Amino acid sequence: MNINLQSVSSNNASTGISLVSTSGLFALFGNGTAASAGTIQNDTTGIFLQNTGQTGFQWLNLNANGVGIQSAGVSDLVISNSTITNSLSYGINAQNTATMSIANSTFSGNGGANINGQFSQLGSYNYTFTTNTMTSGAGGNIILAVVSGGQGSTMNFRTRETS
Repeated sequence: MNINLQSVSSNNASTGISLVSTSGLFALFGNGTAASAGTIQNDTTGIFLQNTGQTGFQWLNLNANGVGIQSAGVSDLVISNSTITNSLSYGINAQNTATMSIANSTFSGNGGANINGQFSQLGSYNYTFTTNTMTSGAGGNIILAVVSGGQGSTMNFRTRETS
């Protein structure tokens, strides 16, 4: 699969975007202005990713979803110049997502942690956060945890100019 889209929007759906068991690249990139890649709002799950390859989202607005992005077994999750706000639970809830890179994005008003990562499979995980603005909800900004099965994993965590 090699899919590049400029804009996708969704309102009051069970899931705004769903990718399951895909390889290759899925990119949603907008045109370089705020929310130009679309708005996904009032959905149970804004974006659902399970066992996917490279996924990238730029200039996307995720607002008032149950969870902004639910990610499990994703090789690469890249987000830039996007807003993830007012989710009932997590802004991003990631399980065994190998690489996550978030830049120039805003998180606020989420009911749980802005970013929640859990690791239950032995592996190497690389997370980078650059020039983001995060306003803590009830659950904190970034929570990363090794859970049963993930003991012995390697975690590389980098943050720069994220407040």
